[in-house]
Amino acid sequence: MIGFPLKGGAYASHTLCSNKELVQIPEEVLDEHAIYTCLSGLTAIQAYELSSDNPQLVLGSTGSVGAVLLEVLSKKKSKSFYSYRRDKSKEFINSFPNSVSISIDDLLNKKEFSLERFGIIDLIGGDLSKQVIKRYQNQLISVVSVPTYSANEIEQLCDKYNIGFKHFIVKPKTDQTNELLSMMKVNNTSLPAKTFKLSDIEKLFDFYLNNSSLGKLSIDPS
Repeated sequence: MIGFPLKGGAYASHTLCSNKELVQIPEEVLDEHAIYTCLSGLTAIQAYELSSDNPQLVLGSTGSVGAVLLEVLSKKKSKSFYSYRRDKSKEFINSFPNSVSISIDDLLNKKEFSLERFGIIDLIGGDLSKQVIKRYQNQLISVVSVPTYSANEIEQLCDKYNIGFKHFIVKPKTDQTNELLSMMKVNNTSLPAKTFKLSDIEKLFDFYLNNSSLGKLSIDPS
């Protein structure tokens, strides 16, 4: 997150930074898990901080941000609900304490959702998010949204139904990065991570396009 968002230089082979922008990865934490603590992990923990104290429904819970939210919310809130499309994701969600899986189809078609009042952490936006907000408008307390192409439309929808709306852009915070690393160190995280060599970059894209991506995909440039 060096210089994020304007001076990141993600494609640079070298960069100059202050030591205040860096954290040390504990030996107990694998590199492929430490990668989670940058953009994905900080997005997750900052979304949590903006969410209400009520149970949360996470839309887009099987990507890299959603996977970290599973760890964070399972330790911070009594119960949270996570949407999924494939059974592989369902098994992953149910492996966490106080985490309840709900399929997208059930979420949209159920006559009643088992929560009286809840919030949404929206990681995807688009038509699905708008459908869920309309479907559960009377039960929703708040919606926290990461930057998506439809964030403005969702904000307008929340205003229409008098639902609290918060939109944010993630900020680099080394204290939160250290908090996430400590959590991984203590709990021996099982976050899904798949690494591809730079020479196998075509395989990464084939995997991404042909699989329901669960967790973080990373590139090893060596």
